[in-house]
Amino acid sequence: MDTLRYRVVFKYIGGVLLVTSGAYLFSSVVSILAGEDFILHFLGLSLATFLCGWYLRKGVPERAIERVEVGAVAALSFLVVSFLSALPFVLITGLSPLDAWFEAMSGVTTTGFSLLTPENLPRTMLFFRSLLQWFGGLGFIALTVTLLMVSGRPAVVMLKEDVQEGKLVPRITAHMRIVFVTYLIFTIAATTALWLAGLDIVKSVCYALSGISTGGFTPETPSGDMLQRRAVSVIVLFVMLSGAVNFVVYYRIWKERGEGSSVANILRDNLQPLVLLSLVVPLFLLFALSLPDGWTILDALFITFSAQTTTGFYVHPLVGLGPHLMSLLVVSMFIGGCMGSTAGGIKIYRVMESARFINSYLVSRLYPREKVLPHHRRMTHEGREDPVGLFSLILIYVIVITFATIYLIWRGYGPLESLFDVTSAVSTVGLTSGLVSPDMGWDVKFLFIGLMWAGRLEFIPIVLWLYATIKATE
Repeated sequence: MDTLRYRVVFKYIGGVLLVTSGAYLFSSVVSILAGEDFILHFLGLSLATFLCGWYLRKGVPERAIERVEVGAVAALSFLVVSFLSALPFVLITGLSPLDAWFEAMSGVTTTGFSLLTPENLPRTMLFFRSLLQWFGGLGFIALTVTLLMVSGRPAVVMLKEDVQEGKLVPRITAHMRIVFVTYLIFTIAATTALWLAGLDIVKSVCYALSGISTGGFTPETPSGDMLQRRAVSVIVLFVMLSGAVNFVVYYRIWKERGEGSSVANILRDNLQPLVLLSLVVPLFLLFALSLPDGWTILDALFITFSAQTTTGFYVHPLVGLGPHLMSLLVVSMFIGGCMGSTAGGIKIYRVMESARFINSYLVSRLYPREKVLPHHRRMTHEGREDPVGLFSLILIYVIVITFATIYLIWRGYGPLESLFDVTSAVSTVGLTSGLVSPDMGWDVKFLFIGLMWAGRLEFIPIVLWLYATIKATE
């Protein structure tokens, strides 16, 4: 394994901080527009972050970044940005440092767990929470690599998995520009639609930022009446679905508009959106057949899309759901959305690839070798992910969820509630059975912070970083 060069790692983390300082600066502008006295909080944080980023980047020449260093940059960036983003929660909302870190980590990882009551927050903080999720959903690390790094190789390495999945544009920079522009267009469109549906501008912006990033932070308590408006619920439902699909697919469809066969080919080559819808349908039907008291058909459709897209919005608390519906939501959250989107979970792509590998294995066992060989070659040619790495990653997810659930059961929480909230954290969903609350013990809060962090990174960058660090000490 390559040697971990921390000077190179900190250089790229400095780039992340330069981008993050822009988010803090924008929040100070919102504070002025909202007529709230928090400009110095965000302006000071923006300046300090910018100076730290500039210092880390200066004096280090451009160098090719190695795979292990990519893991370190990704893992440490989320930690650093969440630490810095916790400061406004401490200074403005009065949260304890641990609770503030929990809230910030939930934001940058687009999870959506919250220990705050939105109605008690100033408008600047409502916006700031949603902006954290918007940047997290966009993938501020990938964005930083694309916009700030001179070398082409770091961007190729960091975005290899995303580009490998889509194969839609040849150059990484062009790919990320397309993603950013598409992301921004969807955000503006969602904000406009929600405003026209009757929400005020602050709530419209917050729902749009959190919805397109599949984040889940809301500017009101989930049981409030805003999401119970039919028009608002339908718009938010489409926003959640939009965020869970590879954004470059939208660009390709727009580019090929008017060519029915070309659009059909794009959808054929990118089956994940269709698979996502096919996963939602049976879950929705099961909800519809056993609606809890007070739920409507639209509410059932809303929660199924919220779980599958890993957004985490909900109209009604989930406490009253039966075990069978809670279990189905666990499976839905575990799978998650599409690769190349803002969604969490193991991703529909990996489920599809797993099914292909299993099918190939069964065919090789059940049919004669002369019939299997062409099929095997076709699978080898078409397969885009190493089966060992694929199943190892899924196994890591299962092991982490299992042990975290056992720990929560040992701490006195119910088995299903523990499994539900752990899966929600690892898949960065934010739906809760009621377990996540300000009354959790400090150890449980640390556990969920770690699960959100590791789940957003999909574990591998953390494993690479820790392994290299341990090897360096030997």
